[in-house]
This record gives sequence, structure tokens and C-alpha cells, in this order.
Amino acid sequence: MKPLWKSGSPFSKVFSPATLDAHATLFVCNEQGSLTMGRDEEIAIEWDCQKLLRQYYHYVDKKEHEKAAELFTPDVEWSSMGVVLKGHDDILKDLHGSLGDGTIRHVFTNAVVEVIDENHAVSRSYNTNYYTRGIRIEDCDESIPFAGPHRLSGNDAELVRTEDGWKISRRAMSHVFRHNPDERVGLEIWGESAGKMEKTETVSVMAAPLR
Repeated sequence: MKPLWKSGSPFSKVFSPATLDAHATLFVCNEQGSLTMGRDEEIAIEWDCQKLLRQYYHYVDKKEHEKAAELFTPDVEWSSMGVVLKGHDDILKDLHGSLGDGTIRHVFTNAVVEVIDENHAVSRSYNTNYYTRGIRIEDCDESIPFAGPHRLSGNDAELVRTEDGWKISRRAMSHVFRHNPDERVGLEIWGESAGKMEKTETVSVMAAPLR
């Protein structure tokens, strides 16, 4: 890759050398004279997308459900444990309905973000859940006893850049481990009562799987 202003591309006729050099770490020009994304811009997108996914779990764990829902696009599609949700209203109803009387903590790990272009990315990660129904940590003077993680899931997501920053447009979760497969969790109970259950545990919504 050559510096933009030395490449002989059309960009050198529009922007000054100082302007092109200032953005050379974000976008570079290939040998054919086309503008392509530089590694620094990819790293910035990867960081923003990982931060967005982590922020979601912090909001959920603190029961800040409205803030959590705002991290999704208005037309989001989300699936987990056979429950399929579409849009902000479904997300909010699920969070309030399935997590209202318990304590949950998410441990988000092994995230890999693949940048598709400057406005689109996909991610894959693991999520370990620690969950106790009917006990609110806010009402406890001591820590809550537990026998180990409740479940571990694999997570796929699609992310898009909007006028308000990066948002999650699709999510699909499938379980790898469950402490007690016969015990239904709040999401499954709420999903069945709300008519949001499908036959399979999860429906993949990934349009561009990681390579």
C-alpha cells in the first residue's frame, strides 16, 4: 500500500497531501487506485463493536432494560432457547418478563469481530450465565450461594453503524452447556406465555458467518 497522496489515485486531486496523510492510518489506497480500509480503522471498529456487546450485558445485569434495548436497531431480530424476538418492544417485554425477580450475571468472553466494511460487522463470542431465580442481590446482605455456572452459550451477532453509533441488528444464541437441561429459565417461561416460542431452540440469523 502507498500513501494516498503519492499513489496517483483520484484522491490526490481532491484532497491535500496533509489531509490524506492525516487519514492514511484509517484508509489506504491499493495499487489499483481504490480506497480501502486500513488496519487502524478495522481495529477501531472491532473495539467499538466489542464494547457495545459488553455494554449490553452490563445494562441487563443492572436491570437497566431501556438502556439495553437502545443498543439494538429498531428492526432487530433476536433468537435464543427457541424464543424469537423482533424489535425494541419485544426486547423490553422479554427483559422485564424473564429477569424481573432474580439475579443474573453474564461473563462475556472469546469475542471475535470480523469487519465487513466501514458500516457492517459480525461477531462470535461465548457467554457464561450465573443465574438465581427469586433472589435479588439488591435485597441480600451477603453473596448468593451457587453450585456453578447456570449455562454457557455461543453467540452470533450482526452489527451496523447508524447515525447514533454502532447497533446490534441481529443476534442468535445456542446453548453448549446447561447445568440442568430439565429446568426452564425465565426466558423460556416468558417466551411460552407470550407466544414467542418456536420449535427449535435457536434460529440462526447470521447473514455473513465468520470465516
